Amino acid sequence: MNKGVEILLERMNSNPDEFASDTLLASKWRDITEKVYQRVSAIQGNPNAGEYWKHQLDFLSDEEVLAIHNKLVSIRADEFTRNVMGRILADADDGNYHDFAQSRGETPKKVSVSKEDLKLIHDYVLRHKVGVEK
Repeated sequence: MNKGVEILLERMNSNPDEFASDTLLASKWRDITEKVYQRVSAIQGNPNAGEYWKHQLDFLSDEEVLAIHNKLVSIRADEFTRNVMGRILADADDGNYHDFAQSRGETPKKVSVSKEDLKLIHDYVLRHKVGVEK
């Protein structure tokens, strides 16, 4: 495997926040990640990709490009899970849900999360060391 790919994958493991969707556009990694997405589009046979995109990062094998892409997807999936869990926990605290419902003139309903769901969330947070804003 290309040494640069190894280093980048390690950086993605140690600093996933640098590759999260909300920071990616302003990220120092933007030029590389855009080329990865373009190349993957060409690898997958997207007819809009064209010949030009097939040559992005042409010194890397398809497997190396896909390894980077898969890690980016994994980081975004974790980010999505944190977002969902944060919203569930916020709803369980009745804060955001009640404010939103009242702003629309609705009578807020009590939002509840079962003990089983809370245990699953708690276990996930501990297992993955995920930070969730409450």
